[in-house]
Amino acid sequence: MNALDLSTRLLTRQGRALGEHTVLRENVATYLTQLKPEFLEQLQTQPEDTWQRSLTCAYAHGPVDMVQKLSRDLAQKPYDDSAVMARLDQLQGELRQKMHTIREGNG
Repeated sequence: MNALDLSTRLLTRQGRALGEHTVLRENVATYLTQLKPEFLEQLQTQPEDTWQRSLTCAYAHGPVDMVQKLSRDLAQKPYDDSAVMARLDQLQGELRQKMHTIREGNG
């Protein structure tokens, strides 16, 4: 099973609507690729109801920041894809405004 399949199973286990959380699914898959392959193999052989506990003990199996992001994204109520896109649109608008201000200020 690859990281994207494992991500799908984790999110499905948590009751996330995959059609509304494609960004989250891809992020979780990216975090999983940073963990040791033997840990992911071990995780796949465990019953799904023990995954959350195993993931909280994953610090010895990969970069701390990736494990923290994984734990955070799985534990918190995530943004759905429409909220992510709205935020990206907002940031893009802010960037355009700042670029316009810079161009105007520098002739």
